[in-house]
Amino acid sequence: MKYYHQFLKLTNPLRTTGSLSDESCNAKFFKGFHCEDREVLSSRIFSMCPNHPHDTPYKLKDVFKAARDYFSNAQFYCPIQQRLYDDDEEGYDSDSDSDPDSDSGHDH
Repeated sequence: MKYYHQFLKLTNPLRTTGSLSDESCNAKFFKGFHCEDREVLSSRIFSMCPNHPHDTPYKLKDVFKAARDYFSNAQFYCPIQQRLYDDDEEGYDSDSDSDPDSDSGHDH
């Protein structure tokens, strides 16, 4: 949310004056994410908009929706990339299995 609001704060005046096109704005917003996050977001946006032209940047609103859903703390399942990032931010060892429901080490 912080990135989104800061991005709009900087780009809205440029868009209003015509100094920044919608297509350039869309491209810059998407490219502002880390490359690994762009991969995940691209997959999510593709599932939302499968007929989106391949040579056109994703719309800012679609990227924002995908990012908001991906980075939400209220997810049922958290992708491995996000778990590793969250663990690193909190100082945990990213090599350890942080899933308490994991079957590793247990015989059934």
